[in-house]
Amino acid sequence: MNLLTLRNTIWVTWIASLAACAARFDDLSDDDAVEGRRVEMPAAGADREVLARGTLRGAAGYQGSGTVTIERVDGSPTLLLGPDVVFSGVPGPVAVLSDRPSIGGELAAADVRIGALPSNRGPIAIQLDEAELGRAGFWVWCEPFGVDVAYAEMAAP
Repeated sequence: MNLLTLRNTIWVTWIASLAACAARFDDLSDDDAVEGRRVEMPAAGADREVLARGTLRGAAGYQGSGTVTIERVDGSPTLLLGPDVVFSGVPGPVAVLSDRPSIGGELAAADVRIGALPSNRGPIAIQLDEAELGRAGFWVWCEPFGVDVAYAEMAAP
């Protein structure tokens, strides 16, 4: 390897490193299904009944924290990621309800894919269907790479 080739290799490596430092949240999921289901956070005085509550924790080496609840808000089941919710920024984060202890590489038939999450921070409110209720856990799952990001075990209050 001559000196010119070595110098060019160093420059290319350095430029690639700079580009990697500009990492950011990019949604690479298949769709933005949550957008059509997003609702406003419940207003003060709204008729609310907590159906299940959990604390978000990181999974597979990723970070996650905050309060996740499923509530009946003015009669409609709603998934609420509280203002304290934050999880590692990954490409294509998807909200999933599941009874499994891990999602892993792909969704199972019984898993409920709610849709792509618009951010890695709360607050986020997502309207659910009655048929989607009753799962034991809420997952943030990186869809493009099939990786568990964060998990909240959901339990009745």
